[in-house]
Amino acid sequence: MAKKKQATPAPATAAGATGPSPWSFIWAPALVALIAYILYAPASGNSFLDWDDQMYVTENPMLLLKDKPGAPSVWTTPIALNYHPLTMKTIEWDAGRGGMKSNGTFVPGPFVSTNIMLHTLNSVLVFFLAWLLTGRNMFASLFSGLLFAVHPMHVESVLWISERKDVLYAFFFLLSLLSWLHFTQTRKPVWYMAAFVLFVLSCLSKAMAVSLVPVLFLLDWWNGRSMRSAGVWLEKLPFVAAAVLFGLMAMDVQAGGNFHGWLSNVEGAKDAIASTFSLAQRAQFAGYGMMQYLLKFFAPFGLSPFYPYPDQSLLGAGLPASFSVYSALFAAVAGVAVWSMKKTKLGLWSFAFYFFTVILVSQIISVGVVVMADRYTYVPYIGLGIGLTYGLWQLASRSAGARTAAWAGMTLFCVFLAVRTASQRGIWKDTESLWTAALQQFPGDGQILTNLGNYYGKMNNLDKAAECFEAALKHGVKNAKVYEGLGNVYGFRGQPQKAAEMFSEAIKLDPRVGNYYYNRGTAYALFDPKLAIPDLDKAIDLVPQIRQGTVYGRRAYCYMQLKQYEAAVRDYDRAINLKESRPDLVHDRGVAKFQLGDKAGALADFRLASSMNPNFEPAKRSLSQMGQ
Repeated sequence: MAKKKQATPAPATAAGATGPSPWSFIWAPALVALIAYILYAPASGNSFLDWDDQMYVTENPMLLLKDKPGAPSVWTTPIALNYHPLTMKTIEWDAGRGGMKSNGTFVPGPFVSTNIMLHTLNSVLVFFLAWLLTGRNMFASLFSGLLFAVHPMHVESVLWISERKDVLYAFFFLLSLLSWLHFTQTRKPVWYMAAFVLFVLSCLSKAMAVSLVPVLFLLDWWNGRSMRSAGVWLEKLPFVAAAVLFGLMAMDVQAGGNFHGWLSNVEGAKDAIASTFSLAQRAQFAGYGMMQYLLKFFAPFGLSPFYPYPDQSLLGAGLPASFSVYSALFAAVAGVAVWSMKKTKLGLWSFAFYFFTVILVSQIISVGVVVMADRYTYVPYIGLGIGLTYGLWQLASRSAGARTAAWAGMTLFCVFLAVRTASQRGIWKDTESLWTAALQQFPGDGQILTNLGNYYGKMNNLDKAAECFEAALKHGVKNAKVYEGLGNVYGFRGQPQKAAEMFSEAIKLDPRVGNYYYNRGTAYALFDPKLAIPDLDKAIDLVPQIRQGTVYGRRAYCYMQLKQYEAAVRDYDRAINLKESRPDLVHDRGVAKFQLGDKAGALADFRLASSMNPNFEPAKRSLSQMGQ
């Protein structure tokens, strides 16, 4: 008996292909764009979040010192231990067009608006990708675009300014896939070059873009290209080489490296709890997370901005049974996808697209302090969306009644998702909303309490901050940032000895972070300047160059307390040369010079400090004392 031929969709350019009217090519993607924009537009007034936004925007010297000597370069400076210069370039543009408030802070609106615009464009691109892959099937194309536009699991990627990298890399990722499809159908080199350049741009936006390489093979397989053809493999070699380069760079940077000296201003190493687990445990984390994402694609409930590891696993007491169960379920789903090959490519293609674009963030390879994250589904859900909608249409195409039911069912599903997204929007309004929502999902989690405590500390609500940090410690959290937060609280309360003890605990847990040494040195400076000097020496070695001026200024103050005036002048010179040209530093250098008998130098500094700020009282007093 002859083997039954597998069903494969005809490409859009196939001879004799028929489809909807040309107007559908206009109104349908326009509808997708309109719905995506309307759904997210109310969030345009969201605030910055005290969760990476300070590193990406609000406290980023790359933006604060833009066009000034010594400003970090977009192209050589990782942010939050991620190298994505194109992402940072777009953030830099937003900072320029939004301007700053009178208090010297950036306006958040332009940053959020750009994310929303990119998500809107991505939704349209998903429509066109499905259009090409399904032979211009309107049902699959429209609802693939709508599912992507309105799914609540995407809210994190769209409304968290620091996740600009998600919406930007997806933009170039999708354009690269579209270009590749045109290349394979026309064989024109211009489309090949476009696909490769767009792939590189995607990698420069986020390293996760390397997952495009297996997706290219999936597109070829979907369209009937032979996987035995040498040409199919050889034409991917430039993509593979670029993927290896960006992958190695990402791993090196996240480990705290500078990629053989090419990058600069790298501090510390990325927290990655999963690296403390065995391979078997990490495989269970991966199975658990990937199965959870599949379930939340259909039933997006219990969403959180933070999904912590189970407490017992962190204490070495083994994983909950649910992790084994979910891992087994995911293996079963994979088996069903492979089995479905007997009848159609669609099931395996959809599952493989999802698998290859999510596996790198599944915790088999350690990438952070969470077991899963909503943002990791931004691109992977594209494969699931196309598989669901096209598969449903194939089932419903047998009768008019079934087709009507399919349209009605998918419309209701999209409405349900949009309502969930509208609810999820509020969580990302501001920092307090974010971490309060996370705490509701995971009461008592130490990392969430730490983040909420840091927020209250910045808001000068020291009692609430201390309450959060102390609760985190009671829950057994071993995190340097908890102790750093408590140290800051004690410092603001005027208890420098207690603050120094907390910073010491932070250093024991993570001795790679220069800021911990700087903070402890600052605390020591208030009661024992001799102890402060070694800490500030260490901080200078660890912090990025752009922050060294602040540390030199603090060390100079300690030398002043110790009456080592020559050393103080040297450090004040370094701080001022590193663009820490504050009137207080210039004035204090003048005091040190005066103590050394250099009255002319002291007078020059007092005058300079006064010219920098005519209302600076110490300079006025010093000039008056010198008869000026």
